[in-house]
Amino acid sequence: MAEAPLVYWDSCVFLDRIPQTPDRIEALRELTDRAQAGGLRIATSAFTMCEVAKVKGVPLPEEQERLIVDFFDNPYIVLVQVDEFAARKTRELVRTHAGLKGRDAVHIASALLAGAPVLHTYDEKHLTPLNGVEGLRILIPGSEDSQLLLDGLT
Repeated sequence: MAEAPLVYWDSCVFLDRIPQTPDRIEALRELTDRAQAGGLRIATSAFTMCEVAKVKGVPLPEEQERLIVDFFDNPYIVLVQVDEFAARKTRELVRTHAGLKGRDAVHIASALLAGAPVLHTYDEKHLTPLNGVEGLRILIPGSEDSQLLLDGLT
């Protein structure tokens, strides 16, 4: 049996999915429901677990911390390790894309190394402008382009 399609999530997507941000939860719940049913896998860098600890510089309360830990324990979450290969790819991306910050490049490198065809993010300033880099689609979750691409993967 073939593995479910893989989509990569930037840290900001988790920061909206776990606390259920009102204007974003519908699209994100649809994706995680699909993942729970076995129709999708969600990859993210192990680095995401470091980034999903504060919102706007404020540490998350203990009850939110438990939700985060439990969420990352889902069997459909695929953690991409930040190893030497990821570090080298990150450095290459930072060198070749003006203005790309290391933390954003870690996510692009991790998505590429995981073999995810799409990276979901809400970062329209730094990441979505790089849509298409090395064949990686960088899209807003729930956008028409994202939905068409994911539907085509199944």
